[in-house]
Amino acid sequence: MFQLVTTSEEEIRFREIWTETTIEGCWIDDPYYEESIRYFILHPSHKKIIGIIEFIPCAIIPQKKLKTTYHSINFEYGDIWEIDRLTLLKEYRKKGNMKLIFKTIRHHYKNNLPDAYIGLIEKNFFISLKRFCDNDLKKVGPVWRHKNSALIPAYFPIKEVAQKKKYIYYMKIYLYFLYLCYKKFRIKWTPGLKIRELKKRIDMFFIKN
Repeated sequence: MFQLVTTSEEEIRFREIWTETTIEGCWIDDPYYEESIRYFILHPSHKKIIGIIEFIPCAIIPQKKLKTTYHSINFEYGDIWEIDRLTLLKEYRKKGNMKLIFKTIRHHYKNNLPDAYIGLIEKNFFISLKRFCDNDLKKVGPVWRHKNSALIPAYFPIKEVAQKKKYIYYMKIYLYFLYLCYKKFRIKWTPGLKIRELKKRIDMFFIKN
């Protein structure tokens, strides 16, 4: 569950949560941009705020600042957004709430269709995400070290990944269709029968009938 930050009262609450996070981690806060899109992450049961996340279009961030962190990204091409100010309240960490963050990111993607996301990700979290994302998550700069934390500049080509998954999805539908045709038309299956040959036999069936 999630909720867009739209009112001044919600904006104040968002900043309060992030201020607590910066104090906890001894971080120096960055400026807020009006063009940013901010969300509350909500608990699915009682709908209480359990975290926050912010999306910033890289077009409004100074290029020098971006290049300092994300060395190997060309920001002149594509619509890239930075994921920033992402945190869960202490009592909701390590309790299986990561899926709520992914749902929020998916909502932002569907509504804004960026080419890619970038962000500084804690090292252990980066390793877990990389496995989850089938290695599509890339390290694009040197590790940032602060206190007991190690942050990795990451790049995720979400548009490319979405297109790849869409292709795989339609391929599965197509293969299932071929399987149904095989069952319906009683085409004799042999160990060496390939999909292309199967399609050819189905096409011949329609020509003859």
